[in-house]
Order: sequence, then C-alpha cells, then structure tokens
Amino acid sequence: MMSLEDIIDQLPVNIYWKNKEGVILGCNQTMIESFGLSSKEICINKTDYAFLCSEEAEKIQQLDQEVIRTGKTIVAEEVVKMSSNNKAVFLSIKKPLKNQEGEITGILGCSVDITESKRTQLNELQVLNTIISLMPGNVYWIDRQGHYLGCNDNELYFFGISSKEDLIGKRNTDFQGFLISEILNLVNKKVMETGQNITLEEPALLKGGGMATYLTNKGPIKNEYGEVVGMVGISFDITERKQHESELKKLKEEADRASKIKTEFIKSMQHDIQTPAAGLYQALSRMKECETDPQSKSYLEMLSRMSLQLVNLCRNFMDTTDAELGEHPFMLKEINIRQLASAVLDLHKYTAFNKGLTLYLSISEKAPLCIISDEMRLQRILMNLLGNAIKFTQEGSVSLSIDVDDNNCLCVTVKDTGIGIAADKLNSIFEKYIRAVNEKDGYPGFGLGLYIVNKFARDLKASVDVSSRIGGGTSFTLRLPHCITGSGGVIVSEFFNSPFLLSTG
Repeated sequence: MMSLEDIIDQLPVNIYWKNKEGVILGCNQTMIESFGLSSKEICINKTDYAFLCSEEAEKIQQLDQEVIRTGKTIVAEEVVKMSSNNKAVFLSIKKPLKNQEGEITGILGCSVDITESKRTQLNELQVLNTIISLMPGNVYWIDRQGHYLGCNDNELYFFGISSKEDLIGKRNTDFQGFLISEILNLVNKKVMETGQNITLEEPALLKGGGMATYLTNKGPIKNEYGEVVGMVGISFDITERKQHESELKKLKEEADRASKIKTEFIKSMQHDIQTPAAGLYQALSRMKECETDPQSKSYLEMLSRMSLQLVNLCRNFMDTTDAELGEHPFMLKEINIRQLASAVLDLHKYTAFNKGLTLYLSISEKAPLCIISDEMRLQRILMNLLGNAIKFTQEGSVSLSIDVDDNNCLCVTVKDTGIGIAADKLNSIFEKYIRAVNEKDGYPGFGLGLYIVNKFARDLKASVDVSSRIGGGTSFTLRLPHCITGSGGVIVSEFFNSPFLLSTG
C-alpha cells in the first residue's frame, strides 16, 4: 500500500513547506525534478536564496512573510529562473502552516507551472493589442471613476501624446482646451449606471479652433460577476460628413424655394393658357359644325384638334404638378360608380364617334352600386385611360367594364382595339415623359397621362395592370382594394354608336 509521502511525491504540482524563517522543511519529488535537482536533501534545510537569484528569492520571501503575518491564504504568480536558464511562471497557492495549538509555524505551498499557457495568453493579448491599436476610429476604455485604462493609436494622436502611459490614469478633466468634459462625463456616467449601450454624436473643440463632431458608441465593461466596472467607447470623426450634410440641406432648401417659384409660375401660365384655349376649342367646334364649305371645315377641324391638344396639355401639366406637390387633397366619400363611369363616357363620346368608334359599358352584377374612394383621382384615372384608348384606336371599339375579383377588389378595365404597345415598352410607360409611340407617327402627346394614372392609383392604394400586343389592342385594369360598400345586383351592358342616341343590348 502506498504511503502518503509516495502519493505527495507523484502529485503533478510542486509541494513544499517552510518554517517562519523561510527554511525549506520538505518538498515532493515533482519540485526536485522541476528545478533539476538530484535529491530532496539538496534543498531541505536551505532557503530559496540557495537556488534562485537574490531578486527572485526576495520576492518569494516577501510573499511568504505576508502569509505568516496575515494568516491568510494567498494566490499569486511567481517568476523564477530554472536550471535551463529559462524563465518559468508558477501559479502559487500559499497558506499558513499551523501546529496543534493553532500557532503559525511556517507556510505550506503548492505551485503549478503555467509558463506555456501564460506564453499563449501573452501572445493572444499581443495580437489583440495590435488589432485594437490599428483599429479605425478612436478606441478607449475607462474605469468607474473615469480614469483611462487603455486606448488605440488614433486616440493617442487625438490627444497629441506619444505613449499610452501618458494617458493611462488620467481623466477627461486633465485635458483642457478641446474636450468638452461636462458632456462626455454625463454620457459615460449614464452608460455605467444603466449598463446599456449608447450611440450618439459628441462635440469636440479642435486645438486649432472650430468644432468637430464624433459619432460614438459606448458600452459597459463588466466583470465575471456581471458588475459594471468601466466603459469602452469607439468614436469616428464625422465632422466633414456633417458639413456636407449642412451644405446639402442648404442646397435642398434653395432648390425647394426655386422649385416652388417655378411651380407657381407654371401654374399661373397654365391657367392663363388653358382658359383661352378652352374657349377657343369650344368656339372652333361650334364653327366647324356650322361650316358647309369642305375646305374651311377641314381647316376648322385642324384648328379644333390643335386647341384641344393645348387644353389637354395644360390639364396634364397641372395634374402632374399638383400630384407631385401633394396639392390634391385626399377626400374619401361614397361614389356611385355607375354614374361616374357613364359621366366619363359621355365626355368622350363626341371624339369617339368622330373616329367611327363604338363605346361599350359593361358592369357585372357583382359590382357594387357605390364605393368609398377619392372621386377626383378615380375620375382622372378613367379620363386618361379612356382618352388614351380612343386616341390610339383608329377603328373598332373601346370598352369600359366594371367587375369584382376573387379578392373583393373592384376591377375597372379599359380595353381598346388600337395599335397596341410593344412588349419592351410596357415597363416604362408609367414614367413621366415616356411615350410608347413616336409623335411623328401621328400621335402627339407629352407622356404625362399614364404617369398621372399611376400616381393617382398609388394614392388610392390601387394597382394598374396592362396587357397589349402590337396591332392587337391594349387593356388596362385598375384594381381598387377594400372599397366596396355593397353589391349593385344589376347587370349593365350598353354600347354607344351615336353622340345623341343610346342603344341597349
């Protein structure tokens, strides 16, 4: 059976005990082997000065005497030179050695060689320190009292000092002239009191005069018990960006003022042009109806078309300007959709019949009598869709149909048998000033009608779908969600082939 001494000898740590004078009274075999000694007898009844240099031995003796003086167990790191002349680091636990009467007679020690793990730890710390030193921005950390504990190279440059030792232990109040301490300290205190991260913009006075602005994130430093023991911060100089933002803000304000002046001028000009143009169109239309001479009638027809084009241009420009400025108030009300559809068709009958087109109105029994929507926007959408359909259709028909889909959305479809739209143009026709057909092909316009349709549809939280093919006509469907107040229950199917007569089929 192994004795206690044999067991102690085989323990993988250095075990030793000394008297109050520091004389070694005993040790285990592991300690002998650690120091490269041949036997226990070589070190027993000797002090540490016999094996170590005086500086190392003195530090060990001081720690031993502290244990004897206080009667407390102490844990500390001890650095000694081994027989190979290499430095070794030991984690030592020392406690008082007492006799049966409880009197302290020496110390009992246990030391673990942590040289390799310490070296690894130091390497990792060196890598971490290098990373922090080279990090962009200013990195720094302080204790609860506001004393600096460390920083990166950029922070040293900010303070104008060359060594971290010149910063460690100092506080913001020690750097007068460019730090606004009262602001910084309040934020630091809040971070450490709440234990929460804070991101904010902090001001600083430049050494050469002027102000700087830093975007800063600060967070608490906690110990192993979760207690806040300090704070770490990282700050980025955003002074130049703030100046750019200020300049852009001024430029935007100037642009807004210029745009407002331009808009007011355009609206004034539109009104001044539209009013006489509308009167001219009405007068020419009456003269054309009364004229019997074919050549004169042709001239009046041309002048009438030109004046109508001018009226429509002014109306579209006004709608576009008001839509972009948000000057059309949004007013939800109950609208009789059947009456609105008939009224819009009435406004287009004359133009359609002059081209020999047939207009159709179709309303499903599922369609409601009334809906809740914005009447102005809905009317302008239908006006523009029907106007385009008639404009780009030379023969055949244009239809307006109203139904309800499976998602309970009101579907208003305008379909024509016109020239159609090329597939590669369908994705861009709703953009401002974009036209699917060249003006030289005999279809004048300014590319504003469908832009207004799309803008007003978005205002109504609606969508506009389009399908078309060259030579095969075009179909636009407006889908209005959640606006139905009840079913009409009546099927309407009408067609119009005269501006004055109504035929029901």
